[in-house]
Amino acid sequence: MARTTATPSRLALIAAITDVSNPMAVAGNGTGAALGESTGVIATKRSSDGVPTRLEGLTWASRLTGLSADLQLADEGLPAVYTDSSGVEARFSDYQLTDAASSVTVSFFRNGVAQGNPATVPIDGARLLALQTMAERVRQAVQGAPASTGRQVAPGVSTTSARQPQDTPLSRFTLSALLVNSYWYGSVAAGDTLCAVRAAAEQIGVNGLVAPDACQSPLIAAFLSRAATRRGAVAEPPASGIDPLVQQALQADADVTEAPCGPAGGGVSCLEPIASQLTDRQDESAQLPTLPREEPSDGVILPAPTGVEASDGTFADRVRITWDAVAGAIIYEVYRDGLLVGLPTSTVFDDTDVTPGATYAYTIRACDAKECGAFSQPDDGYAKHEDVVKSFSGSSSVCVTVTANYGVQGSCPQRCASTGASATLQNESLTLERLGSSFTYSFDSKGSCIEATLIRTGDRSYTANAVNGGFSFSYTLYSNGVAAATVNMQGSYSDTSLSASGSTRYDVSLPNEQSATIDFREDIGMKSSSP
Repeated sequence: MARTTATPSRLALIAAITDVSNPMAVAGNGTGAALGESTGVIATKRSSDGVPTRLEGLTWASRLTGLSADLQLADEGLPAVYTDSSGVEARFSDYQLTDAASSVTVSFFRNGVAQGNPATVPIDGARLLALQTMAERVRQAVQGAPASTGRQVAPGVSTTSARQPQDTPLSRFTLSALLVNSYWYGSVAAGDTLCAVRAAAEQIGVNGLVAPDACQSPLIAAFLSRAATRRGAVAEPPASGIDPLVQQALQADADVTEAPCGPAGGGVSCLEPIASQLTDRQDESAQLPTLPREEPSDGVILPAPTGVEASDGTFADRVRITWDAVAGAIIYEVYRDGLLVGLPTSTVFDDTDVTPGATYAYTIRACDAKECGAFSQPDDGYAKHEDVVKSFSGSSSVCVTVTANYGVQGSCPQRCASTGASATLQNESLTLERLGSSFTYSFDSKGSCIEATLIRTGDRSYTANAVNGGFSFSYTLYSNGVAAATVNMQGSYSDTSLSASGSTRYDVSLPNEQSATIDFREDIGMKSSSP
């Protein structure tokens, strides 16, 4: 890739195989934790020049464990048959590829004998459809290309290998965007299919196959994890150029002009020789090779874009980045926190893969047909964090009982009064509104109740912290203008209701120099009134 944006955490080093007799089209060897694992795309090639004409299958192998698995593709580009080094075969049928849910039926065989009943398991339909798209594009590209050229080079892809001496003839074709994207979407689809085989085997009770190890392997897991960074369904492969996500995940190496298949002639036997070569190349240097960039013919490097502005809370679901046009630019690279996120041809880009409230730094550089210029100054932007507001309405009920502490120790009958109440929950702040209360009472010289009244009056507002479905607040009761007791209210809330309660008991002095005990309680009950 002439302008690679590969990050240090590359998934694989990939190379094209140009040996006419070799059905392998492109192969990759895992890096980092996945070193020793490889995936490849099997293809039919023209006998005259070795150019791939049809995607036939996908393969995975681990040279450390000796395990391997092949996926043969049907004419329409979907996996048709799974075989592995344990001798198990699985056949796929009845694909149901929909936006809501996708599935496939898997039937197992060992030495031609059926193993249990077929099992229908979920599978990622979007990724299989992307594989189908790449299979069709390979077919169309070959039909539209003259057979005599023997070279398929996408715009912006260097035809010079980092490992080829300048006086060495170029191989029959180099890594094109078509092959790079085919390898990526093929490897991701292979991972999903291997995991579907594992799920079917567990459902039926078939043991000893390779799919569980392959599905959980570091390289396959890395492919699936990186592919999952896209929100929603997998985007359709780009019609031209290399997918930006693929650029970040893979590193292109020189073409391999000769990598003959082993005696078995299968996909894995073709993969092993190239995997060994790529491992040797990785061992040569701690830094993976990159392809040299061609200098612009006029020697002019595009200047850094100016006027970069990222929106600050203008939108709830995106950050919009704008900048001034650069003369001579045909495309721009948009980076978020150092990671390539877009390749627009205009001077506006909407980054929709954002978390509301999170701040990101954006930089831009302009590119012509051969080169990218300097990076712009960064500008920070964020999507608006929409406050979640919930409303509740209901009632507050207060009850008071007063008991004399002398003579007959008579109690005034319990008095209760209710009033409307409401509450608003915004993020972690709860505001509660309801009327306050006041009460009067009196006793005769024998301690018998003469009078007891309770009324609700005067607006009262309380604010409390609301966390994990719970909240609390308190207020003070007064007797003759002096603080007499505190009511501690404990509450809970959900999306549909809110409630709180609290009580207290305290003594007060009476005008006849005697005392009385007051029992006070408040209960609040509400339902959600949010739309």
